[in-house]
Amino acid sequence: MGRGVYYPTDAEATVFSNLLCIDPAEDWEWDCLLDNIRSAMAIRYPSFEPCDHWIGNEGHVILENYHAQIVVSEYCGIAAVSLRASDDSMGKAWCRLIADGWTEVLEALVPEPLIRLGSMSNGETVYRRKDI
Repeated sequence: MGRGVYYPTDAEATVFSNLLCIDPAEDWEWDCLLDNIRSAMAIRYPSFEPCDHWIGNEGHVILENYHAQIVVSEYCGIAAVSLRASDDSMGKAWCRLIADGWTEVLEALVPEPLIRLGSMSNGETVYRRKDI
């Protein structure tokens, strides 16, 4: 059975990215992307606070506030950055309210935004480039 990049199934929004498109000659690091996400979210949504904990073994929570978490993961060159609401109705409503702007900010930061088309019966996931 195959598998794909982890993202919370209860996420209000998820941005997928192809990290394999990055030129190996570039001085690029995963930690730089995480720092850029933290910085951009602090400017756009100042209530997010840095944190460092995990959902299971694969979902790294890097920012959170009373209403949401920002969760990142990577698998085989595909990254997922998700906006996950807290369990209350206020969190879900807040995430739905910011989801479009949040997605716009993230798609401008990641190397090559992708759209997840679905998964095959063997577990492999299919994506296509997002035209932005």
